[in-house]
Amino acid sequence: MTLRQRAAVQPPEALIMAGSWPGDDIEKAVRSMLPYNTVVLSGGEIDRLVKDEVTGELRTPGPLDGPAHRRNWVVGVTGAVRRHLGLPIRYRDEGLKYWHFFARRPQWGGKLTEKDVPELDYPTFAKEDWQVVRRVLDEAGRADTKFQVAIPTGYAIGVFSGPFVISEAFTQKLESEVRDMFRGPDALDPLRTVIQVDLPAEMITFAMATPLFRPRFGQWVRQTLQRLIVAAPEGTSFALHLCWGDLHASALPAWRSVKAMVQFTNILVRDWPATWPLLYVIMPFVAGKRLAPVRAWRYRWLKQLRLPTDTLLVAGILHKRQSAERARKVWAAPRSCYGGRMAVGPECGCGRCTLNEALYIFEQGERLLHPA
Repeated sequence: MTLRQRAAVQPPEALIMAGSWPGDDIEKAVRSMLPYNTVVLSGGEIDRLVKDEVTGELRTPGPLDGPAHRRNWVVGVTGAVRRHLGLPIRYRDEGLKYWHFFARRPQWGGKLTEKDVPELDYPTFAKEDWQVVRRVLDEAGRADTKFQVAIPTGYAIGVFSGPFVISEAFTQKLESEVRDMFRGPDALDPLRTVIQVDLPAEMITFAMATPLFRPRFGQWVRQTLQRLIVAAPEGTSFALHLCWGDLHASALPAWRSVKAMVQFTNILVRDWPATWPLLYVIMPFVAGKRLAPVRAWRYRWLKQLRLPTDTLLVAGILHKRQSAERARKVWAAPRSCYGGRMAVGPECGCGRCTLNEALYIFEQGERLLHPA
């Protein structure tokens, strides 16, 4: 692409964060991200104190303390599931690596149901955060900005907790918790909520599968998504977050082409129900510590992406180790290949960054939104 073509590239329509944001408490996190997010606002990501089982004192939670650990749902949820089911846990709080999740496959002979799965507590956290987010948005006159709730899938929980073949029980539990988010006195407002479904395990499985298996697996994931969608009231918006993994800022695989992302997305969004709008799809062009490539030919498969007309494609290109000038060059590459609506953001949340690093990431996005 020539310099003249690059200069003519349209700026992003919005700056969208995948979910997490650092903060000492929910309100500080929300207020610090407020100037940058024009479409959705998450409740932030903080570590809630938990009671020590031995001393009874409150302490900062670790990854094995279950859903109370807000910064990493994979570690928190799988730790709770494994302890609840009496399954072997092959990792500890600090030296956690990807291979620890798969080091020893537990043998499970029974059939699990939703009642056997521990509370994941997504409704509790969502309702608590919503009270803060709603107040801040109302004070700022931002009633059009939606509240973002990020959830995994039953397949992802099953893969990372060990007994992936029984993901149906986890899917049932998530369906129940999605329904609970919209019940009771502190219920979420469907018209002001976007449920973002995180798909790391699904994206990696699809990319590593054979061409023959990909359509069948994609269709199965699509059916699972449909169940989560209809569990929410009509009018609730949804979003899809593809992911290559972000454990310790390290991706599990490093993508070589957007072909798998495009194929997977096209299957998932086929015949998307209009009464549950698909607000955006995040594609991670950054892979952990690896920056997004600059060459446009790496994104050529985006020409085959078929999103609903009003759905934003979020290019996950922002990174704390990237200059603003490089971000501009990277943005021009996928923008030149995709003709639909596009936004920009990081590949994943910023909850594991410092506040200064998170703000730097979003300054990159601001410069793309408002080029000099």
